[in-house]
Amino acid sequence: MLLFYTSWEVYTKFGTVSLLNFAHTQLIIYGAYIFGGTFVRNLGWPHWASWIATILCMGAIGIVIANLILIPLSKLSRLFSIMATMMLGMVLVEAANSLWGPMPFTLLGYLKGKIEIFGASTALANIYIMGAALIVIVLLLLFMRKTKQGKAMRCVAENRETAAYMGINVRKNMTLTVTISCVICGIIGMLIIPLYQISNTMGGNMGLKGFAAGIIGGFGSVPGAILGGIIIGLLENLAVLFVPAVYKDITAFVLVLVVLMIKPTGLFADLGNWSEHRRGLFLRKGGKFDG
Repeated sequence: MLLFYTSWEVYTKFGTVSLLNFAHTQLIIYGAYIFGGTFVRNLGWPHWASWIATILCMGAIGIVIANLILIPLSKLSRLFSIMATMMLGMVLVEAANSLWGPMPFTLLGYLKGKIEIFGASTALANIYIMGAALIVIVLLLLFMRKTKQGKAMRCVAENRETAAYMGINVRKNMTLTVTISCVICGIIGMLIIPLYQISNTMGGNMGLKGFAAGIIGGFGSVPGAILGGIIIGLLENLAVLFVPAVYKDITAFVLVLVVLMIKPTGLFADLGNWSEHRRGLFLRKGGKFDG
């Protein structure tokens, strides 16, 4: 869920494309299908080689989608982008059915097993997912804040016209944004295979909860999203003490409604503005800030 929100965050806070992409869940499915259906099952490649190949394939898909669909859509109204990306998601699902078939399947022995932590048992896949989420978020933030390319992407997200006047290649940065997001979607798809069967519906519930975490924490705030995801996880596990387990999934969406009524910007939206607060403080003191 947190990795899903991170890929969405590339489109929002760091989003140079400035549109909503509702095909994220389908891109996650493609990561699982390409890894498990093509490289592992059909070609018989080892898992490590299939991981690398899938990441490269998802990067290539991101480049194609960016230049053929998302960048042209960014020049139109947001309504067109919403409808077009929803239709893109449907096309991707039908294409997956044609390429890999409609029947679900899984990979035997892939990231299987359980581990005990302080007496509690959890699937080994959950540990891999948490580790991958931490690594991806840290690397993404370091890339955005410490590298020249990352700072260029932030400039394009802030104001495309000004960035272009400063000599920044806007189209290149928009393409890179979509590519990074697609790669993260591919990583999600490969990691959740042990938890779900590979199918064209495997990422639906997770995607909705990823959006819920973003709304609760505050869109534009990665720390807020992390806290939002933790809150959802804790409340869902506590909910089974009071309601049947089959209803625990609605906890996240009930919480979203409550947050939207109380604080529509999210409970922790201000946590995403820590660098802006520091910049203002340094400038008031006459210092410099490198962001």
